[in-house]
Amino acid sequence: MNQQVPISSLIPGENIIAFYLVKQVKRKVAKNGNPYIFVELGDRFGAIDGRKFGMEPAEVEGLAPGVIVKVAASVDEFNDKTNLNISKIR
Repeated sequence: MNQQVPISSLIPGENIIAFYLVKQVKRKVAKNGNPYIFVELGDRFGAIDGRKFGMEPAEVEGLAPGVIVKVAASVDEFNDKTNLNISKIR
C-alpha cells in the first residue's frame, strides 16, 4: 500500500508505506541479545508502537520526537495490541 494510512484503520496482516510523527524513541535489547529500536508513532487519528530490528547507528540519529518519518512496515498483533514490524524508516 503506497498511500497515507490512518493509524486507526490499520489491520493486522497488511503491509504499509506511510508517513507518521515520531512521539517516542527508545533503544532496547531483545531477549536474544540483539538491539532494536522501539518507536511510538502517531497521526491525528491515534498512536501505534513499532519495532525496527537491525538498525545502523546512522539510522537512529535522525529519529527523535517531533520528526516526521516515512515507514515501510507490516502490521502485526501482539498481546491483543496492533503494532508495526518496521522494515524501513527514514
